[in-house]
Amino acid sequence: MAKKRSRGKRWERVAVEESAVSGARPSVTAGQELFRAGRYREAIAAWKGLGGEDLAAVKAALAEAYFRLALEHHAACKEESALSFLQQAVALAPDKWIYRYHLGLTFHRLGNVRRAEQVYREVLVALPGHARVLFHLGLLVLQGALVLQRESTLEEWLAGPEGRQLDAGARRFLRWVAGRCREAPPSSEDANGCFLWGVVRAKAGDIPGALGCLARAVDLAPGNPHFWRALGEVQARAGDSAAAGESLGRALALGAGEVVREWLAANRQALVLRAAQDEDFDTVIRLWEEELGGARGDAVLALAHFCRGNRAAHEGRWEEARADWERALQLGPGISDLPDVLHNLALLYERRGNRQEAIRYWRRTISAWSALVSRGGDERPLGQYLALAYRRLADLLLEEGNLDEARLDLEIALRYDPADAQSQKDLVMIWLILGEEARAAQVLRQIVEQQPGDAEAVAALARIHWRLDEEDEALRVLRRGLVAAPDHPVLIPLLAEMSRSRALDCIHRRDLEGARRHVQEALRVAPDDPQTMSVVGVLAYREGHRREGDRWFEKALLRAGSDPQVYLILGVAQFMVGHPRKASGYLKKAMELSGYDAEICYQAGRTYLAYDRQSQAGEAFRRALDSAGGDRRRMYRRIIRVCEEERSLRLLLEFGFQAAEEFPDDEAFQHF
Repeated sequence: MAKKRSRGKRWERVAVEESAVSGARPSVTAGQELFRAGRYREAIAAWKGLGGEDLAAVKAALAEAYFRLALEHHAACKEESALSFLQQAVALAPDKWIYRYHLGLTFHRLGNVRRAEQVYREVLVALPGHARVLFHLGLLVLQGALVLQRESTLEEWLAGPEGRQLDAGARRFLRWVAGRCREAPPSSEDANGCFLWGVVRAKAGDIPGALGCLARAVDLAPGNPHFWRALGEVQARAGDSAAAGESLGRALALGAGEVVREWLAANRQALVLRAAQDEDFDTVIRLWEEELGGARGDAVLALAHFCRGNRAAHEGRWEEARADWERALQLGPGISDLPDVLHNLALLYERRGNRQEAIRYWRRTISAWSALVSRGGDERPLGQYLALAYRRLADLLLEEGNLDEARLDLEIALRYDPADAQSQKDLVMIWLILGEEARAAQVLRQIVEQQPGDAEAVAALARIHWRLDEEDEALRVLRRGLVAAPDHPVLIPLLAEMSRSRALDCIHRRDLEGARRHVQEALRVAPDDPQTMSVVGVLAYREGHRREGDRWFEKALLRAGSDPQVYLILGVAQFMVGHPRKASGYLKKAMELSGYDAEICYQAGRTYLAYDRQSQAGEAFRRALDSAGGDRRRMYRRIIRVCEEERSLRLLLEFGFQAAEEFPDDEAFQHF
């Protein structure tokens, strides 16, 4: 086997040199890089579908890739898979005798005597007299003789032209084996006989019989390394990797040589593969750390620790998960799963409430994903992974109040995944906190264009337009949203609220036609709403239909409960009919019920001012400012505008001077 491997290295060099192509397509050169890195399956996948000159350029390397995969599967005792790969190699490189030779060996091991003989003879056509091929052909003839019970077959073959080409030692060995096989099974006390019979049974495909003979041989001569080696190899062929490892280890300890070390390494790899298939990560880690190690082991160990950590996390053993994931990072800084490990650790520290560590790991996750993106080395939807990482990082930064960095991270997330509605909504929230309503509206418009039925986004966009005094646009957005999401429980009340507000504005301006239009829309979408009923009553009062207005007010009061908006509207109505004391009572109750909400107080002040109750209006406006919080600048603007409309010089100067003093950087207030 040692010689086979040294020849394999020479074949490697030839195959790589033959596959060198200048100016080839990316799939060709990418496959070559994968081939040189020993990633044969990926190289084959890269070259799949090539034709013409491209296929001709890589044909030799493609055949070699199939050949090496076959050797790996043979080492793992997967002969059927090895056979398939060898057939591919022979089809691509029919003149390569070493591929045909191994194909014959594989047919031989699988017990297909007829096909094995056919392939051996094909090799002899190219290499007449090749001793190794002739020797295996002799064993094949012997096996056929045993199966058919034709004792003369091997003797005839040895006497013929093929047999005469063997050296004397090989001829004597074959005759001796044939003689022993024609005898009864050896005595149970004959160690050499048990060994030889076991070897012949193994060649004939009788694995259970071979195991029994070889086990007896090592019992009789436990110090013979060759007996242990043969037993280990047959145990490996039987799929008993654990027993094979023990037997081959004994052979190595007794001085069987480097060939056994190679067999042992291959067997241990098979054990690792089987443990990995069974998801026995403890065994994978133990075997790899104890026996294989080194640079090659780092990526395997890292992956095993990663998988074991995932299982621990799934079972709620978070500390064990953390230890395994951090060990994976130490072992495999270059593994393709590194971003996944970092991602898991970031989520773990988020779960623990350790914000700083979570932020650190999200940033490392982003760096790792970005490196994969720059190399183009992963088939997963990397943009979505990066968008997720940036969004989670932004969430943590928002918790810390770091709005600027959170905004930047969300903007980057949207570059990777423009349709990520959650990132868009988070960005809207930041813009609103920063007072950048126009920018928030710009992002919301993108969301609504992508998802016209997103009621949350539609409502938010409408509210922003309303706050920016773009009332017609706000109503247009809502109406379009209801086309996509009819009868939505968020949009309908909002449309009714805005229609009522526009109706009241029209009533204040004595635009009764506009008021009717907005009242009709409010009635259409919210006919049983007490606020809508109150507005209908106000319009009836304004049109001189007091009895009708009273009926609507009675209906509204029956349904009002503690709704401050209803009392606000009733206050407007009572002013209209000349009952200022009753009106003031309703407005005060509206403010109290709302907890002195800024908008309710502003509307109350506006109503007071419209009916020349300046002191009460000033008090309501001051309460509105006290409740406005971070919205005081806008509230000042609204109050100043309504004071100008109602020609209230005293209140205009009072609130204008206050605004100029409080916001010296705002040019709109400086003329005061």
